[in-house]
Amino acid sequence: MNDELLIKLDELLLMQQELMAMMKALHPGSFLSDWLADDDELIDSNDAMKLLKIGSLTLRRRRQEGVFKAKKIGKKWFYYKSSLQ
Repeated sequence: MNDELLIKLDELLLMQQELMAMMKALHPGSFLSDWLADDDELIDSNDAMKLLKIGSLTLRRRRQEGVFKAKKIGKKWFYYKSSLQ
């Protein structure tokens, strides 16, 4: 059952990215252009920690401080890869 949920979540994330691309095309120069880069993708907390070589507390603190852009989907946090530096 968890595998099915993860597959559905991946499908939803892909649909979200497609919708954002369509919205940006319809409204060039709007807040969307600044908010989400063309090559931006969402990665989960584990991948973000591995990429940055930091622990979960540091990741959470930086998210709360606004250093990293993130979105909570269900009970899981996803990070915009372009905001991870």
